[in-house]
Amino acid sequence: VSGEVWGTPLNFTVGMNDIEFESLKVYPNPVNDRLIINSSNLNSEADLMVFDMSGKTIMNRKIQQWDSQIELNVSNLNAGVYTIQIVNGQQILTNKFIKLE
Repeated sequence: VSGEVWGTPLNFTVGMNDIEFESLKVYPNPVNDRLIINSSNLNSEADLMVFDMSGKTIMNRKIQQWDSQIELNVSNLNAGVYTIQIVNGQQILTNKFIKLE
């Protein structure tokens, strides 16, 4: 019926917002052996994790707030798509990279 409101509107966020992409950059992408990760928003020690497409944790390490550029050796990973996640307190930064043979 025109003009009637049913229930409370729901707001959903789909995907990752631009802030996450701006604050966690990975290159070169695709990569063969050495992946560079830049994050400028760390305010304390953080956890860096790499997941394969099934969600299995492939790498896990602590990084310090002054580690604005991190180099990861990914030469031993199989070719495929991986997700990088940095957990810094309540903040979670996420990006993806492609590993070539």
